[in-house]
Amino acid sequence: MGVLVAFFFLFLFLGFPIALILLAISVIGASFILGINPSIVIQQMFNGLSSFTIIAVPFFMISGGIASRGGTARSLINVMNKLFGRLPGGLGISTIFACAFFAAISGSSLATIVALGTLMIPTLIEHGYPEDMSIGIINSAGSLGILIPPSLPMVTLSVSMGLSVSKVFAAGMMPGIFLAVVWSVYVAVTCKRKGYPRLPEQAGEEKREEKYGLREFLKDVPALIFPIIILGSIYGGFATPTEAAAISVVYVILIEVFYYKTTRLSELPAIFGKGVGEATVMNVILGCAAAITWMVTNMQLPALLAQMIQAYIPNKFVFLLIMVVVLTILGCFMEVVAIGVILGPMLMPTMSAFGIDPIHFAILVILCTQIGLISPPFGLNIFVSMRVAGKPMGTIVKASMPYLILLIVSVLFLAFVPQITMFLPNLMR
Repeated sequence: MGVLVAFFFLFLFLGFPIALILLAISVIGASFILGINPSIVIQQMFNGLSSFTIIAVPFFMISGGIASRGGTARSLINVMNKLFGRLPGGLGISTIFACAFFAAISGSSLATIVALGTLMIPTLIEHGYPEDMSIGIINSAGSLGILIPPSLPMVTLSVSMGLSVSKVFAAGMMPGIFLAVVWSVYVAVTCKRKGYPRLPEQAGEEKREEKYGLREFLKDVPALIFPIIILGSIYGGFATPTEAAAISVVYVILIEVFYYKTTRLSELPAIFGKGVGEATVMNVILGCAAAITWMVTNMQLPALLAQMIQAYIPNKFVFLLIMVVVLTILGCFMEVVAIGVILGPMLMPTMSAFGIDPIHFAILVILCTQIGLISPPFGLNIFVSMRVAGKPMGTIVKASMPYLILLIVSVLFLAFVPQITMFLPNLMR
């Protein structure tokens, strides 16, 4: 086993794609440790992909790509600013909740940053918010894209760990709202204490807010009911997650092409192709992860790992603390899909022994990966925010630091208070 771990980190250090690393480790393990014909690895890959639920991934990627074109994002900002605009830091709080709402549409943190960052960073600065606060809000709140359902990592984690997609979706809702509230309180307190915004444009903004009446609200309704249609169809029993994902594509085409008119029909083939291509990459990772899961199971590593952990770790609280640290470190270097599909199946016996619900663990994986998304040096959100804001990495990292600290504290709190995460899934039992 030590040899496989050494090969894994060697390949990772050399910059090999994670899918290729998993495939290589599976072939090495099957050939030289289990003494089995390595062709069985291919069979296990196909077995891991034989799930109807996985088809939801390209659909959600396509709908998120179309929604990020502008019309949906602008409507969400209008409504959220009407709700929160008069609070201290109201425009910043509106941006955070718009990110949370858009997360329920796109399922992607990167799409959330691109869609709302392009629109809101210059708007926040124009209305008197400091540049670092504006960038920090977008870079951090954009990470809600993988936590608030429907989330692409939630789909892949559910498939790899054999969990109910609907329950994992439900488990992400309360932590997502919790984080949005925590960051919003920080923005409100900071703005109140430092007197932001400081430019006279705020008065003009308040004037415009008064003109936001029923007619303007009705124009924004199609964007608001988008996540209601997706999640409502799932929890109402009208559609499976895959069918709801397909519905989301049809709906977003209707509103973005024919209502907001931000996308032309001629652009759809390219958007579909990009979404399918990105989904293919994720599916390859899933297939390779299924092969390595088969390998470690045949080597009885999950059982051995469970025995070792129970022998040296006294209780589940210490175990959860260690897991948060390990997952956070891995989240700085690896994608959430790879982390979850590798560690999830391996740690299932240990979670069972400590009485930890696998759904809670799945959400912890996503939360810790959020930390990695906005942490240097390899946080993907940082690179996207650099492009959107046109600023160097140092500026993005410094701007995000208060939100990163609050995120770490929140993750520890949610890890040790599972009732918040499990409240909605428990209602479904």
